Amino acid sequence: MNKNLKSFIHEIYALKSMHRYNNKPKIAVENVAEHMYFTSVITMKLNEFYKFDLLKALQMALIHDLGEIYVGDMTHDVKNKYPKLKEILFTAESSAIKEKFGEHYVELFKEFEVDLKTPEALVVEMADVLSVIQYCHQELLLGNKGYMQTVYDYSVKRLKAIEKKLKVNKK
Repeated sequence: MNKNLKSFIHEIYALKSMHRYNNKPKIAVENVAEHMYFTSVITMKLNEFYKFDLLKALQMALIHDLGEIYVGDMTHDVKNKYPKLKEILFTAESSAIKEKFGEHYVELFKEFEVDLKTPEALVVEMADVLSVIQYCHQELLLGNKGYMQTVYDYSVKRLKAIEKKLKVNKK
């Protein structure tokens, strides 16, 4: 097997061991790899409703949390509360992605994380938020009434804002 491919596979496999919401009480654990999978499948489904480059969006969905291999999963509320930390994380993730995976990956990551203007980035953000909503819904059904209700409510607001931005791309 090619040495670079072997290294790549070992690197990304770490996402399976990284738990989302690692600093919050939860009943069911979701790892970053699962979340990226759900985000990607949801992105495919959104292609039935919105006009966008599906291949580019799927590539973006599949790598949107790739940098977490190196910095861990940081919840959205923490990034919003500490904008300087968000900048530092973005810089570290971008640098690591570029070094480990190459320019194409980092360009997709930047388009998703910073620009968020292209239909592909907006659709992936929508898929990302829908994945969060689904996870929170399951947590709430299992009895996790604390933090997950807050995340659910905030995510529904985010979803509505994204839907407004994507209105022009409806099929």
